[in-house]
Amino acid sequence: MRALVFAPFLLLVIFVITSILAWLQHVITCIVNETWVLLIVGALAFPIGVIHGWMIWLGIV
Repeated sequence: MRALVFAPFLLLVIFVITSILAWLQHVITCIVNETWVLLIVGALAFPIGVIHGWMIWLGIV
């Protein structure tokens, strides 16, 4: 029974951690590639940076 309560919390923690790491990936990639406008947009609008970070991981960008 405890696993049923713990699983959603664990998934939430994993989602939050991967989102933060994806945003950091976005920031590092934008600094290395000198894409300053995308860096500023992704820094001000967190979801854009996260999606861009995930796209980098998936090889879409």
